Amino acid sequence: MDTGKEIVVVVDEYGGLAGIVTVEDLLSEVVGDFESEPVEEIQKLDDTTYRLQGQLPIRSWRDLFTGFLPGQEVDGLAFDTLGGFIISLLGRMPRPGDTVAVRNLCLTVESIHHHHIGTVLLHLQPPEGEA
Repeated sequence: MDTGKEIVVVVDEYGGLAGIVTVEDLLSEVVGDFESEPVEEIQKLDDTTYRLQGQLPIRSWRDLFTGFLPGQEVDGLAFDTLGGFIISLLGRMPRPGDTVAVRNLCLTVESIHHHHIGTVLLHLQPPEGEA
């Protein structure tokens, strides 16, 4: 089957399949994504909904929503971005539409780009006991 894409198959020391890399993956890693205009890391859509970039540093994000995670918890995290946080909570690479909830925050993966989370919709839920 000819897909018109050039790929490299990566094997481990035992001859097993370790992964596949496309030319697009290589270019993206070397020169970055080709975006023509800067992207806002945080867009406020309404009073309770935000669109966040998956590459948003987790420490910056926590500062926006105080009370989400105490500073000492954030300092000990094994990931640096919102995307890494979501992957950690799910235990797998997410798909668009996957949702996780933490305290009064509901995070929905909106898009995936080149094997990482592109955008996330954050919806602030009222604290328990309020409606």
